[in-house]
Amino acid sequence: MTQSPEFQPEPPANSSSSSIPKILLIIGGVGCGCFGLITILGILAAIALPSFLSQATKAKESEAKNYIGALNRAQQAHHIGENAFSSTLEPLGLGIPPESDYYRYQIEVQPDNQSAKATATPKDPTLKSFTGAVFIVKQEGESLTFAGVCQSDSPTAIPPAMPTLNTTAIETTIECPPGSSNLSR
Repeated sequence: MTQSPEFQPEPPANSSSSSIPKILLIIGGVGCGCFGLITILGILAAIALPSFLSQATKAKESEAKNYIGALNRAQQAHHIGENAFSSTLEPLGLGIPPESDYYRYQIEVQPDNQSAKATATPKDPTLKSFTGAVFIVKQEGESLTFAGVCQSDSPTAIPPAMPTLNTTAIETTIECPPGSSNLSR
């Protein structure tokens, strides 16, 4: 089947020039779309931003959780080796600074010398605070250590008070003061 000369298709122009009208048609057909695009981006940001900020806060708080847990374990080891708790960070040999970008860290040996407290006080008012505690209990001539970490239930610049050791239960547990929760459970 042969085509008559009047129906001969034109040879295609170079591909870049033939796509320009299509692109302009697509852009022109959709319109600017700026308002719609901005609206959609705004909605997505409103949904994603709180989640992102929450994850950033959790990351900062995880530093304190890790450091307080490490301080508890180091105090347990220090007490085994020295038969006493350390009242400063340096002898524990962890390299934890007294202050980081987000928290201040302190150790306090309790007056009875049978327990020690480590605190993480936030510098940012949107962060929670933490208190770690290590207790020594003498049972049948042996010294046993018990440790726990308490986290404030809401952001605060005041770390939880010294937890207590509950030995009346079937198992010995660390009880956090009101306004805080035990992370060891």
